[in-house]
Amino acid sequence: MKVEEKLRLLGYRKRRGNTWVNGTRKVNVQHSIEYDRYHIRVVWHEKWRDYYALVFDYSAAQGPICIVPGHIFFNSDFIVEKRREQSYENSGNYWSQPFPIDHEIASLILEYADRWDLL
Repeated sequence: MKVEEKLRLLGYRKRRGNTWVNGTRKVNVQHSIEYDRYHIRVVWHEKWRDYYALVFDYSAAQGPICIVPGHIFFNSDFIVEKRREQSYENSGNYWSQPFPIDHEIASLILEYADRWDLL
C-alpha cells in the first residue's frame, strides 16, 4: 500500500506539497529511491521541527517506510549538531545527504521501519 493511501486510511489529508494533517498532527513525507545495503538518503527541513512525524519512504527502492517521531529526529545528537553548523544555515535550513547505512541518523530512521502505530 502506498504511503498516501495509508495516511488517508489513518485520517490524514494532504495539505500541500508533502505535508499531511490529521487534527493538530502534521507529518511530512519524503520519498527516496536512494536506499540500498550501503546507504540511504535523508532529507529534512527546519520547518518540520515541530511536526508530529517524518515519514521516510524508501519503498520505490524496495526499502522500508519509516515513521520517525519529529521530536526524536530533531533532538537526536547528530541533527542537533548539524543544525548548529554554518553550512546548515547557508543551505536555507534544509539538508539532503546520503548516509552510510550504519551512520547514527540512518540507524535511527531504520529503527522506525513500518511504525504505522505511531500515527
